[in-house]
Amino acid sequence: MCCNDRRGTWHETGILSQFPDDGLKPVWKVAIGSGYAGPVVSAGLVFVPDYLPKPDTTTLEAVERLLCLDEDTGDVLWKHEWSTHL
Repeated sequence: MCCNDRRGTWHETGILSQFPDDGLKPVWKVAIGSGYAGPVVSAGLVFVPDYLPKPDTTTLEAVERLLCLDEDTGDVLWKHEWSTHL
């Protein structure tokens, strides 16, 4: 249950009150390009937009993408990409 009472509180359990001394250990990593927004996580899916500049261009041509990753494994489930320039 989250925030349905509009009080800015949650009722989750198992939340860390302090990070471990040796830090957090990543479960998976996926190489992505730079971007203008952060990831969104919902229903076991991670949505990440990114921006991949095309090499040797003077007009800032690039490929922008939206990646959909599996939350547990980081596997790319699908992606949508389009060419663009600034």
